[in-house]
Amino acid sequence: MQWVRTSLCTAARVRSWVWTRNHTAAVRMDLSGIYPPIATPFTATEDVDYKKLEENLQKYAKIPFKGLVVQGSNGEYPYLNEEERVEVVRTVRRFLPAGKLLIAGSGCESTRATVQLTEKMVAAGADAVLVVTPCFYKGKMDSRALIAHFTKVADSSPVPVVLYSVPANTGLELPLDVVVALSQHPNILGLKDSGGDVSRIFLSLWI
Repeated sequence: MQWVRTSLCTAARVRSWVWTRNHTAAVRMDLSGIYPPIATPFTATEDVDYKKLEENLQKYAKIPFKGLVVQGSNGEYPYLNEEERVEVVRTVRRFLPAGKLLIAGSGCESTRATVQLTEKMVAAGADAVLVVTPCFYKGKMDSRALIAHFTKVADSSPVPVVLYSVPANTGLELPLDVVVALSQHPNILGLKDSGGDVSRIFLSLWI
């Protein structure tokens, strides 16, 4: 198992990691490198500022990142409707230099909605999708429910899936037994753990 630290610039300065296993998905796509989770700029009227986004992308293009994470927590995706979420990804794809990967957040509260949005993100140009834990009914999100959710998404996704655990925002940390079980899925490529607990990474390595 390989784990790679990725950059995450937030007020809390939380660190995140991505680890990959030697499965089919890992062979198809090498996620090693730095993937900054970019912000979504807004206008004074709270619309997405696509002009400013394009300006930011031109600046990112001058830095040797392996790719970008779009519609993660920094992207403030909860404040965007579905059309805006997809259009932001489409815009990034249009300006992203050839050879750089685009990981798009496609997580929703329901499995069905996540599967549908994943398909739209792929059509907009995503190379992989970042799927956050559903959390509104967190009391019901036990290991069995989470495994069923992510398995269905991964089974349906035409691109590799990266799990996303961000308990500071969701109030739900992805349990290690779920991570271990899902790591066996050939289309689940890795984990972005924004929990800040380094011991979980090393425990995952031992397991």
